[in-house]
Amino acid sequence: RTTNTWPVMPDLRACTAAAAAVACSVAYALYVWRRDRALHEDDPSDQSGKGFVAGGHDDSIRFIGDRILKKQQDGGRGERECAFLLEASMHHFLKEWAPQCVGSRNFEGAMWTEMSNTLAGLVSPVVLDLKLGTQTWHPGASDDKRKQHEAKAAQSTSGILGVRVTGGQLRTAFGGALEPIGAKMKREVRTEPELLECLRRFLVSAPLRLTFLRKMQALEDWFSSQTEFAFFGSSVLLAFDGALESPTELRIGLIDFPHVYRLNQIDRSCLTGVATLRRLAQSLVAA
Repeated sequence: RTTNTWPVMPDLRACTAAAAAVACSVAYALYVWRRDRALHEDDPSDQSGKGFVAGGHDDSIRFIGDRILKKQQDGGRGERECAFLLEASMHHFLKEWAPQCVGSRNFEGAMWTEMSNTLAGLVSPVVLDLKLGTQTWHPGASDDKRKQHEAKAAQSTSGILGVRVTGGQLRTAFGGALEPIGAKMKREVRTEPELLECLRRFLVSAPLRLTFLRKMQALEDWFSSQTEFAFFGSSVLLAFDGALESPTELRIGLIDFPHVYRLNQIDRSCLTGVATLRRLAQSLVAA
């Protein structure tokens, strides 16, 4: 294993067509649809049933049956994500958090990665994307990029709390309309009390809150000691079935991995965010 600060990049010759598909991230499972599964036929160009994308990747997503196609990112990001996820799929901890992909295909003159729909089986998915890190710009980023990210962090909860609501939905009432939330939705969450309230409203039942606390405790334990990876721009994805008045299943995963580095030190940027989420989860459970 290399010990420098370069991104994780195993020999790309080993990335076969199937392996390359592992680059697909659960982040791109953020589509939410409210129509019958039959709308999602094996024609990726038929998107009549598409819905909301929390992370803002609307033009890079296609449905195909019960799977999702995600357009491969340029600038080497797709390859880096592939390389990381190849390793993550065999990692003792991350294999339970990282996405599973099934292949790749050429469509509309571009390469797309294919994955099973992480939200499969949820009749009416409600999702929340929480970007981790006090530092969201990656090593080697230009000065302009760094300043842009620092400005965003200062105006949101990222800079101090290490977590930012990128996008998602809040249930106003069972069976009612969903309320958009997060930076991508022009509904920025700017303070810790607002973040706590966002989580309180999203986690609509005691079982969801208990699961969230348990998973954040496990994630904090891992980040507190691991020195293998440093994540920049990665998120925690939360989802539950809004068709249930009192849902008990909360799906949680880590998503978005185009900028994962080996810095051989504790990733305190993301650790801050995970610790914040664990602390807020404890407050919700205790309330």
